[in-house]
Amino acid sequence: MSWDAAKERMEVPRQRDERASLKRQKELERMLKGQAKLSSQEQARLEVEAFENSMAVLLSVHKDARPKFDWMGPLSALPPHIPMNSNLAPYEQERSEWEKMRSLAKRVLAGEEKAYGEALRELSVFGELYTLGSSIACRVHHPKLIECELKVNGRDAIPTEVKSLTAAEKLSVKAMPKARFHEFYQDYVCSCVLRVARELLALLPVDSVIVTAIVSTLQPSTGMNVDTPVLSVAFPRQALDRLDFARLDPSDSMENFTRRGDVLTSRKSGEFVAIVPLKPEDIAGDEPAQLNLTEVLNRVRDMHAKISARLTRPEPYSPSTSEVNPPAP
Repeated sequence: MSWDAAKERMEVPRQRDERASLKRQKELERMLKGQAKLSSQEQARLEVEAFENSMAVLLSVHKDARPKFDWMGPLSALPPHIPMNSNLAPYEQERSEWEKMRSLAKRVLAGEEKAYGEALRELSVFGELYTLGSSIACRVHHPKLIECELKVNGRDAIPTEVKSLTAAEKLSVKAMPKARFHEFYQDYVCSCVLRVARELLALLPVDSVIVTAIVSTLQPSTGMNVDTPVLSVAFPRQALDRLDFARLDPSDSMENFTRRGDVLTSRKSGEFVAIVPLKPEDIAGDEPAQLNLTEVLNRVRDMHAKISARLTRPEPYSPSTSEVNPPAP
């Protein structure tokens, strides 16, 4: 594979299509700027649609994720061609990028922990989550398990008012009921947690991801806001791959995984219930064997040699049953 072809394949995840609700939100924002030219009924319909679509955007974060990244692409790509003319500046830049990505791919496939962090930064997998105001910190426990803390937007992420149309198609604005607000916020947090797991499993050759959601809550004893873990989920790759992200309910989907917490609030204080985050030792199963790239290549060579020897070695002659006992004339 040429370096240009490898680069094109690497760029595909960055250029993936936006989900429909996100596209529509941008269209509605443009329309709202010019709503003074609309009739009162048209303005009301537009505001209601903008509200409903903004909620759809918040609750569908999990639907967008990059396709699986093929690290063998940059590892096996041929170097860029040396230009025929004397202009070597672009070539040197391309050559440097090729060497950088080739080295990173080799280290990622070898399970180097530092390389995982470099890959996350280089390919910017959490772009939308950062625009939503979330912060993410990841820790690699071993080449097959990574843990992430996701600080999710607080209660201001969800609107406090509900907009709807009356029978006369006039705008109605009412305070959002507490039960509905918490239902929306629970789905929002779970959607973000799913998105983080999907992005990590698509980019890195890990088998499992632990994602812990943290929100800012009021501590009654001090009157100060503190970061509180409210949901911690272990996502095995195989279990996550079985989900239909276009149709699932983010909160209900948590039942498929080992988890702590449900993003619930205390009836007494109204604050979120704190949980103890999951740790690697809480996940069933032993830590997988760790092989570096050299060991993997050596095993592949051994298998190839055995298969080649078997194909080239003549099989001992063994007469068939019909030859031993020929049919009677």
